[in-house]
Amino acid sequence: MAKNNLICSLDIGTTNTRAIVGELDRDGIMNIIGIGQSKSTGLKKGIVIDIEATVRGIVDAVSQAERMIGEDIDSVYIAIGG
Repeated sequence: MAKNNLICSLDIGTTNTRAIVGELDRDGIMNIIGIGQSKSTGLKKGIVIDIEATVRGIVDAVSQAERMIGEDIDSVYIAIGG
């Protein structure tokens, strides 16, 4: 991400993988500016059972968020649920 005030979070769940991008304003308030979502087909009860399917879901969700904000995302905070 080119701007230092952008933060991307990735939630990898058993059902869906979601990316969300927020931008901090001058007052430190987070404004959501991009989202992406894909089906999770590579996880079962929080365990990766198909790494390729998991990667495809991550790439799809992040790509959607990138298109929405018009910038490449190069780092994320990640959570894996189950």
